[in-house]
Amino acid sequence: MPRYFFWRTFNTLTYYDPLSFASAILLYFAEVYRIVIYLLGLFVNIHPFNRKPKPLPSDPDKLPAVDA
Repeated sequence: MPRYFFWRTFNTLTYYDPLSFASAILLYFAEVYRIVIYLLGLFVNIHPFNRKPKPLPSDPDKLPAVDA
């Protein structure tokens, strides 16, 4: 991925006219955003937060009300 990111940054962003350059920059930032979200997702899935469930009360009257 670092090679692709280097290539995408330094070899594909060229200036021809303002409209095409603005479009290229918007697409580039969308791709950078996608990569950041992907890496954050990897981090969350590799180190999940383990929580133990709370025990339910034995008395049914103390259970929370649920709308049917």
